[in-house]
Amino acid sequence: MEWLEGGSDLAVDVILLFAGIKGNKSGAAVLRCRRMLEDGIQRASHWKDREAWIKLRALLALLIGTAMMEVLRIFDSHMATNRGRIDHESLTVASLLFLYRHGISLRNAIPPAMLRQQAEKALQDYPNNSIILGIFLEGEKGQGIWGRVKGLLGGSDAKGKDVARRIEEVWVAGWEKGRWTSEIERTRSGLSAATEHERYVHFFLWRYDTLILVPDRTRASFVIWRIYIELEIQAGVLQNAKNLLFRALGECPLVKGKGLTAI
Repeated sequence: MEWLEGGSDLAVDVILLFAGIKGNKSGAAVLRCRRMLEDGIQRASHWKDREAWIKLRALLALLIGTAMMEVLRIFDSHMATNRGRIDHESLTVASLLFLYRHGISLRNAIPPAMLRQQAEKALQDYPNNSIILGIFLEGEKGQGIWGRVKGLLGGSDAKGKDVARRIEEVWVAGWEKGRWTSEIERTRSGLSAATEHERYVHFFLWRYDTLILVPDRTRASFVIWRIYIELEIQAGVLQNAKNLLFRALGECPLVKGKGLTAI
């Protein structure tokens, strides 16, 4: 909190106080604090506790003047394994938010490409994470490469797309002002494919640190139907919206009270 309020010195005081060091900001005190945080990382038994120690260690490094690339390596050193697991994804998001807050929220000078590159790399690993997607879009602002954004996020490849990915594509279409009209047909095509989708797209879900496989058929998702109907209403094609509503009620007969009939 102190860091985000611009109080870097106060933030260092809090970290040192946490380590049991009061009124002493000497190099030896900082070194002791760093060792204490590194020990905490090693001792943490739960991945979320470990992530908190890592973030505190990275923040201390940043506040004492370590270059941002070196700070990011602190995160990277703890993400060498477990790619695809919830702990790896959470730490990936934490490192991106750390960089975003330093460069965008606090307006510190960082190479413009740094945020874009980190976000693009993370998005390749976790394309359905909306936080990563939002940071990626923030990094692309003003770059004049909208086609690259569409290519990475909304490509018409042969791979099946789950509900989250379809929703994100609609979000991306309306992200940049002035482009929504030109993106209507593309968005409609994607939603149409989703409502015709019969085969199952599998995604992973973590529950109590156990990985389970969940079937996700986009045609059976009332959320997809609702978004598709809203798209046609916003586009002024009301007959299409009416036809979609009847189809949606047929595909999702058990969720009438969850938003379809509310339209």
